[in-house]
Amino acid sequence: VAGAPQARLELDQTHCTVTTKIHRVLRLYEAGALDGKRIILLGDDDLIAVAIAKFASLAGTASGIRRLTVIDADPAVRAWTGEQTRGTGVEVELVEHDLRLPLPGELGGSFDVACTDPPYTVAGAELFLSRAVSALDPRPGQHVFFSFGARRPAQTLATQRLIAELGLVVRSLTPNFNSYLGAGVIAGTSHLYHLRTSEASAPLIDCRYP
Repeated sequence: VAGAPQARLELDQTHCTVTTKIHRVLRLYEAGALDGKRIILLGDDDLIAVAIAKFASLAGTASGIRRLTVIDADPAVRAWTGEQTRGTGVEVELVEHDLRLPLPGELGGSFDVACTDPPYTVAGAELFLSRAVSALDPRPGQHVFFSFGARRPAQTLATQRLIAELGLVVRSLTPNFNSYLGAGVIAGTSHLYHLRTSEASAPLIDCRYP
């Protein structure tokens, strides 16, 4: 991450620590969500795609990642990701897109794994999880790794109801899994949800977000 783009507050960016990056990739690996999978990252200022590509290169499994796609509105993040993953053996698809808009047609229903660390509001969770569900193969059992900050009980309850309304099943919830640099507003941590899709999974938002 030395020389990586600085966090842009206007885009609600807050970078996770290097340890968190490594732990996220290991969690994907342990869940069987890397080898042979098509993976999409919905926003990636945390540079998880770089960590995935480096891990796969070191482990000799780069050819096992069928697809790795990053959607991010920040050109600096996309450029840095492209530079840092070059030569790893993992081809990373970098897509400029505003997630307030529906996903481009070629990305819909095309992935086995979605990762996202959205703005920590219920509305942010609804939008990004809806886009994640839209991106995933419609067959049940696809993976969603969802990082979300600790909030008041009422907001936590609303988020959990939202997960159920999306037809997602909680496989695991690890409190304070993620640590962040300079994120005092969320006490520097957030939880990691591992969700799986079901036959009832469907986005709650499938059009342009206001």
